[in-house]
Amino acid sequence: MKFSLASVTSFRHTRESKGKQTMKMKEIRNGSLYFNEENKRVERVIGTISSQRVVTYHHKEDEKYPQTEKLRLATDSEVESYLSD
Repeated sequence: MKFSLASVTSFRHTRESKGKQTMKMKEIRNGSLYFNEENKRVERVIGTISSQRVVTYHHKEDEKYPQTEKLRLATDSEVESYLSD
């Protein structure tokens, strides 16, 4: 399944990512794309497990359960790369 950049940006936060700023649970939004510093790839958040862990996937496969501190907002170029895969 392919997503257009316009459909993804509607799920993304409006503020820009600053460097390697990590995320807190209250900042995480389901459906948004985040860069996982541990796996070194963009992943989509699809739910929460606890106050410190979320459920993510990469192209609807390979579910992971990273800590929120390992995530940061994906940059525009990372989102475009994810969408073109």
